[in-house]
Formats: sequence, C-alpha cells, structure tokens
Amino acid sequence: MSWGVGPAIAVLVACAAFAVFAETLRHDFISWDDSGYVTRNATVLAGVTPDGLVWALKSFHMGNWHPVTWLSHMLDVEFFGLWAGGHHLSSTVLHALN
Repeated sequence: MSWGVGPAIAVLVACAAFAVFAETLRHDFISWDDSGYVTRNATVLAGVTPDGLVWALKSFHMGNWHPVTWLSHMLDVEFFGLWAGGHHLSSTVLHALN
C-alpha cells in the first residue's frame, strides 16, 4: 500500500515548525504572563498532584478555562523544573505535532 506524499509533507511541515520555534529554547520566561501561568503559580509549581488535577479542571485562573494548558505546565515543572528552555521545548514539540 502506498501512502503517497501526504505523510512526507506532514513530516516536512512539522520539521519546519520545530526549526522556527526551536529558537525559544534559549529564551527565558517573560514578564508578561509567565508569572501567572508558571513562575509564581503555587499550584503549577507543585507539579502534577491530585489537588492540582482538580484545580486544573475547575480553574478559571488567568481568565480562561484551559485544563490541558495547566496540566501541560505542571508536567513541564515535573520534567524541567523552572528551566524555561524545557518549557519552551514542550511547547515547540506540541506546535510541531499540531
């Protein structure tokens, strides 16, 4: 069975997206909203916890209901601590996969 050129194009686009956003791996957190989302958010800084999971599902913190975003930030803290490059890496991978 032949897959055609579709998968090759998808991989090419994903690689291009990664290449564009990879620059952010060297960037620090920014003062615009990273403190509310990560660096001064006690729930996120605790990583993935049962209370954090409930909070992520119920919270409208920062004006939006986006539990997947909160869970992603909690996982980033689990894996990378407060190394901003790691947080940017996971976002870059998600952008490339998308």
